[in-house]
Amino acid sequence: GYFVACGYHTHERDASDLVEGYPNAFAVHIDIRSRKSVIKAIAAVQKHWGATVDIVINNAGIADEKQFEKITDVDWDHMLETNLRGAFIVVQETHLGMQKKHWGRIVNMVSIGGQWGGQRQVHYAAAKAGGEEMSLAFANTYKMTVIITHTMNVFGERQHPQKFIPMTIKKLLNNEKIIIHSNKEKTKAGSRFWIHAR
Repeated sequence: GYFVACGYHTHERDASDLVEGYPNAFAVHIDIRSRKSVIKAIAAVQKHWGATVDIVINNAGIADEKQFEKITDVDWDHMLETNLRGAFIVVQETHLGMQKKHWGRIVNMVSIGGQWGGQRQVHYAAAKAGGEEMSLAFANTYKMTVIITHTMNVFGERQHPQKFIPMTIKKLLNNEKIIIHSNKEKTKAGSRFWIHAR
């Protein structure tokens, strides 16, 4: 199996419950808005497992529905520092270890809101769109393969982290594409591009 670090910010009990059921899991506190916290968490994981981080799944994030006129500067900054800058910091602090080993996997969780623009979620849409472009730019910079898979934003494994994350890790290790409710003709409502870099 895989050695998995389960990052938590405020839900320590949930992370601890998960670890209790999986001996290869390790709960670690992390606030992705803070580079200091990210560095500390990575160090704790590497010390615990005695190895560098090989796979990163950036799935931490927040949502906040507000009318455009009511979004404050604080709301905007909080959204982008969590959903965009946080992912950037995690990737920046882990990818060098992957580069040295010539192997690694990075999955950035994005949203249909970044493609179509979420109603009452302008700041959320901006952050998620930025996450997609960051993935592409990072892949282009380091000549990594980028897989773009057309998917449907409907209920399925993607909606359940306890199913999706292990499936994602397994498929990435096997160099497989992640296809979830695919609609290649782009004719159904809710379809979008799913992007991950590897």
